[in-house]
Amino acid sequence: MNKNGQIFSLDFIISVILAVLAIGLILNFSELTVQNMKENEIFEELQIVGETASDLLVSNPDIVCKLVENDNGTPDDPDDDVSILFMQNCVTAVSRNDVPPGQWRSPYGYYEGGWWTAPGQADRFAKVIRKEDLGIPADYDCELTISGGALNPSSLVVPVIGCNSFSSGTEDIYSIERKLVYYNTEGNGKNLKRADFENCISGAGSCPLEEAGATIKVWRA
Repeated sequence: MNKNGQIFSLDFIISVILAVLAIGLILNFSELTVQNMKENEIFEELQIVGETASDLLVSNPDIVCKLVENDNGTPDDPDDDVSILFMQNCVTAVSRNDVPPGQWRSPYGYYEGGWWTAPGQADRFAKVIRKEDLGIPADYDCELTISGGALNPSSLVVPVIGCNSFSSGTEDIYSIERKLVYYNTEGNGKNLKRADFENCISGAGSCPLEEAGATIKVWRA
């Protein structure tokens, strides 16, 4: 009887131990599942913001190139031209040579063949990119880098007005790359003329368009 009681007690203890282990495994699995769900949710939110920003970078009329019949624009009347359409996947570069003396400003340095300038600085000659132009919510930050073309092999960080600088301590980041062309305004006017665009297609004559790549990173502010 005593022997049976000992066996019963041992079986009971083993059962309790197994039950505790099973509960621990279930709780651990549940925690991992919840953690994975949170991480997936964060990634999906970042992905939506990043892909939206990359789509708008190459499609927003406030950013992309403007194809015109004749570019008769001047600093005093930059829209004095015959517009044809806004070109997707084409963005406008700006040369500092096109900017009046003393008006070239960039928090990232003084670049030859630079890009967009800070607000109020030569905005008649270059298209400023603002956070809202890329559809980025107020509680997100971003970084835009352009490479290729005349910048090759270097890359240039383009100021996005409203976004703070990238922080090395940022953990959750979504990065997406886009292929595009940029229109070099140096000696070519503010907008892309149809004749120059036809030269690019036919290969005859000079072409002011150059292949480039854009990388957009987004993260929660």
